[in-house]
Amino acid sequence: MFPIGILTYSTSNIGDDIQSLALYNYLKAHNYKIKYFVDRDNYNNIYDINLKKINLEEKIYLIFNCWFTENKNPFTFSTNIIPIFLSIHYTPKMNDSDILKFKKYEPIGCRDTYTFNLLQKYNIKSILMGCLTLTFNINNFNVNNTTNTTNTTNIIYIGDKCTKKYDITFDHRNKKYFSLQPNNRLSTAKDILEYYINNSTRIETNRLHCYLPCLALGLNVKLIGIPNNLSSEERMKDYKNIDFINNVKLNIDNNIKEFFEIKNIHN
Repeated sequence: MFPIGILTYSTSNIGDDIQSLALYNYLKAHNYKIKYFVDRDNYNNIYDINLKKINLEEKIYLIFNCWFTENKNPFTFSTNIIPIFLSIHYTPKMNDSDILKFKKYEPIGCRDTYTFNLLQKYNIKSILMGCLTLTFNINNFNVNNTTNTTNTTNIIYIGDKCTKKYDITFDHRNKKYFSLQPNNRLSTAKDILEYYINNSTRIETNRLHCYLPCLALGLNVKLIGIPNNLSSEERMKDYKNIDFINNVKLNIDNNIKEFFEIKNIHN
């Protein structure tokens, strides 16, 4: 059993950290101890739980629940990192090297059927896990019980290319997030979700990292205006299907437990 690390990011997209917050909350709720934060965008940037940057001198499990794009290779980490691919979407074309490496670390937990089918095509053992943001629990957030007792209606839009008039518009992409430290990125992600919980009567969004957390938290949310490109369709088509979402929510906790048992990860 090795210590556990989770992902942090060097991006302008706080939605990445909403993914990490979901994992952070899940691990804490099930008494797993998190020892490290590792930057998905530069694996050399590793922090201890006190946010001190360190040189990693021991082997760790690094849990991946993220989206790998063409410029985000999942296999450039040091030999001290043992990857646990718990819930990933994989965009790059699969090459022989990637196939061998994924086989080394199978089974691979997949966020969506596109990734699951891609790995199955190359005989890589995989599990359809779903998105970990569906594990969010309202009890992990500060809820203002007086919210929406007035006649004020806050209809919030989260995303880009807003074509309608909303009370509030917001995007999870902002250059100010680049400079945040890992703990501040997590707290900012939590603050944003708490804002939605306490200040919205309805949310419309084209962002999965808004739609799924809000759905899990029981908010009135609608997925609209999905970008018309192949990458978005591959990532999002499952989550346009409420039956798929409900099935994932029903099974994800047991699937994570079984996955951790296979990987010999214990609390």
